[in-house]
Amino acid sequence: MAAAAAMLATLPLSPAQADTNTTSATALAAIGSDTADDVYEALSVLPSLSGDIANYKTVPIGRDIDTSANYPGAGGRPAAANCVTSGPRGSTEGKNGLRASMQGEAYVPLDPVAPVNPGSTNYTGCAGIARSSSSSFPGGTAAGSMARIPFAVDALAPAVLKNSTVPKKLTATFLKDLYTRNGVAGSAACFNIVPLVPSFSAGTRAFWASALGISDYDFSGTGGTIGTPPATGTTWGSCVTGGPANSTGVGTGAGNGLPGDRKGGANGTPIQEHQGSFLDAGNQILPYSVAQWTVQGSGVVTDIRGGAVLASVDFTSTTNTVTDANVRHPFALNGQGSAAVGYRGPTANFTRQMFTFVPRTLVDATFTAPAQQVAFTNVPAADVARFQQAFIGSTSDICTSSATILLYGLAPDVACGTATFGP
Repeated sequence: MAAAAAMLATLPLSPAQADTNTTSATALAAIGSDTADDVYEALSVLPSLSGDIANYKTVPIGRDIDTSANYPGAGGRPAAANCVTSGPRGSTEGKNGLRASMQGEAYVPLDPVAPVNPGSTNYTGCAGIARSSSSSFPGGTAAGSMARIPFAVDALAPAVLKNSTVPKKLTATFLKDLYTRNGVAGSAACFNIVPLVPSFSAGTRAFWASALGISDYDFSGTGGTIGTPPATGTTWGSCVTGGPANSTGVGTGAGNGLPGDRKGGANGTPIQEHQGSFLDAGNQILPYSVAQWTVQGSGVVTDIRGGAVLASVDFTSTTNTVTDANVRHPFALNGQGSAAVGYRGPTANFTRQMFTFVPRTLVDATFTAPAQQVAFTNVPAADVARFQQAFIGSTSDICTSSATILLYGLAPDVACGTATFGP
């Protein structure tokens, strides 16, 4: 507790409410993952990084953001570029925005409930960083032109209400069974549970699906047009989807029941990551970031957990029966408690890396931008060196900011600063 108090006293705290460095001509506009939103805000106000990162918040959903003052500035963009859009609300939207920025494409962040901005018809040079809690490169990106750089470790845990009828010890096998079963949510066919997931654009949803061996698709249109279930492999059961799609088009909702990624019906509010208020019944369950749950309860950021608590998981059982000796608890992610029983223990597998995505030309002086890339080309050597110092290698400014990373509930990543170029 003394160490935590010392951190609180020495580090700048910002309770998840403000964009940062929005007028800085040297800072890259960061958009995307709301899991990384708070820690990126804190990193962006550190003296070592304040000239490199301008952080734009995910919430409130539907508000406008204007990144035109940030790097590369008006001189690095065509006159037709328009950097005013609705704020992106997840890893996928952030990475798609970065691709559009690099390749001079139109960009329309999706907010099916209340679209208030038509988006940009020319987003050239408007975003320089995508925060992401998923590792995939965005489709349509020129080969090898984007850098993916890990900086921290998070984990997911099942969240339920304190007075939940859902067991607070579960097996990973049970979770996969629950999220792939067919039936009416909350009925005996679904173990009397209502399984929920965040909206389609969320990196948390993508990781949760991957961890459970599920092929994801947009079953209710929270990411735009309603998708089609994959032809092969395992996907969400109707306990989650609410039934087969009975409508098409943008923002029109899916089901013959209540889709599990919206609250309020087929056209209801898309579920936002890591907000416990979306749990409003004792039979519901929702994946939640361990880091976000921890930091929301610490007073460092606004507490939006509501009545949510995290369940523990037995990752070794091949049945729905928990063995207490094998249960892993959603703590010890950042070094508190015993790692042997925490989510960083040898049998836990809900941990995930957090990533910074940037144009490769910003951190690799040897790379020549492909013809498909029209922004962040011919980057001055001094700027490449500056961004390398910010993001690349174990001695980079972001990787040596472990006190801030720990304060925000995350764990430092042993692979921090190691760039992978793709797609």
